[in-house]
Amino acid sequence: HFEVEGVEGAFEGGGGDGVTMSVLGLEFLAEMVARPPRARYQVHKDLGASTFLVDDQIVQRTDFTVLNRRGHTLECSHYVPLGCPNYPVVVYAHGNCGFRGDADAYVNLLLPAKISVVSFDFSGAGLSGGDTCTLGHDESDDLRCVVDHVLTLKGVTSIALWGRSMGAAASTMVAASDRRIDALVLDSCFLSIERVALDVAKKYVNCIPFLESAIKMGKSFGGIHLDKNNLWGEGG
Repeated sequence: HFEVEGVEGAFEGGGGDGVTMSVLGLEFLAEMVARPPRARYQVHKDLGASTFLVDDQIVQRTDFTVLNRRGHTLECSHYVPLGCPNYPVVVYAHGNCGFRGDADAYVNLLLPAKISVVSFDFSGAGLSGGDTCTLGHDESDDLRCVVDHVLTLKGVTSIALWGRSMGAAASTMVAASDRRIDALVLDSCFLSIERVALDVAKKYVNCIPFLESAIKMGKSFGGIHLDKNNLWGEGG
């Protein structure tokens, strides 16, 4: 059970009309999902050396920034197999509460096969600008901006997206409209933002009825209308 001072009473104290209770529950859940804890880290300390060895492959990490369409700076890293003039690229998209360092395992997996990796912090996550998470809605725009930049780099022959949870949802939305994407790896992708919100409500706070009625009223959750932002609609 998720304990937050001053919130439990809003749901358990009785009184108040259903609309007010629904909005209270919705606003609290919006804070939980739209502003999750951020990964705070130091590039040189937590991302490690800029040149290192994976198996017998020398890897060089180059850090760069991309500006998204909302004016937020996205902090990015590009891991390149040295000695390879041309290579495919996998862009890794992290999940909620994640950061670009989550791609370390995939760097160790892919670089020995001469596959480059780009990882980045979504807006509202890690060291990037912005302060909200939208479960894939705005994140898909961030990912498009990173893809646009990656495809301008010399030596890139093809591009794939590897997404985890929220990153998988964003990857799905990008690939659905971008023929430049050659492949997808989707780990724990969700189909409906509404269902994710209800799962959060069930896990942390006993306010499912309030959230359900708020959804029926067409309220916004973290800036997104839940009933209008399913990835493939209610049918999945």
